[in-house]
Amino acid sequence: MESVKVVTVKPIEATPSTFKDYGQVIEPSPDDQRFGPHDAQLDLTQGIP
Repeated sequence: MESVKVVTVKPIEATPSTFKDYGQVIEPSPDDQRFGPHDAQLDLTQGIP
């Protein structure tokens, strides 16, 4: 059986520079706005997640 380890982490603000290693930060958009170039872009060059 695996043991459980509790890890305390410090939250940071998700800005494009602090989150760049993990992907894109996408800001909310109005409900009536259509999908466009500022929306999240999937990078599937390394396989399907």
